[in-house]
Order: sequence, then structure tokens, then C-alpha cells
Amino acid sequence: VPTDQAERDRIAGDLATTLFVEAGAGTG
Repeated sequence: VPTDQAERDRIAGDLATTLFVEAGAGTG
């Protein structure tokens, strides 16, 4: 496991959350 795996997971999670929020706001 790369030492930066946790950081990658955090960034991926933030990106997914941002996309989800933007998609929700766009449809609403």
C-alpha cells in the first residue's frame, strides 16, 4: 500500500462529494 494511499482516498472522497453536491444543486 502506497504511503499516500490515505491522502488519495481523502482526495477521491472530497471529489466525489463535490460532484455529488454540484449534481444535486444542478438538478434542484
